[in-house]
Amino acid sequence: MKVECCWPVSCLLTCKVAEQLINKLYLSGVPESSIQAMSISQFYCELCGRQTSEKKAVVIDGSIFNVCLSCSKHGKPYKAAPVAQKKKTVQSKRHDNKITMADETILSPQFPALIREARMKKGLTHEQLGARMLEKAGLLRKFETGALKPDEAMAKKLERFLGIKLYTSISDDSAKDAE
Repeated sequence: MKVECCWPVSCLLTCKVAEQLINKLYLSGVPESSIQAMSISQFYCELCGRQTSEKKAVVIDGSIFNVCLSCSKHGKPYKAAPVAQKKKTVQSKRHDNKITMADETILSPQFPALIREARMKKGLTHEQLGARMLEKAGLLRKFETGALKPDEAMAKKLERFLGIKLYTSISDDSAKDAE
């Protein structure tokens, strides 16, 4: 059985030893499929090109190489980072209530008028209210004109600073529609 080398002269000696070993196995009656399986377990060092059965992963200049034992002294041993497993978190009842509250409430369709009236009752300009809320005056103007709808967090902030109710429950709206 002839073994062909795919590497240049640097691994010639190693390939000759491998060829002799394979010939001995072949002559002793070991099936060819078993010999091929043994030769597959061989690999080439990514630094020197030698064929070896033992490999070691090392880090050299920030790159990971699979090298033979003699070349492993040129780098630091590579240890794969453990894969972080997702932890199961227990959702608090408070968080569940928040989700159900968002599902059961909607933003009032008259929210622009409610915001404008409450701001004017307090006698504040857009700039003054924005400074108190730590928000931009332009954003408040967009809410008042209806060009932009406040998200739940911003609506809660507006409710707190202006003393109004922007979110109404769905059951209240359906009761008003029934009348």
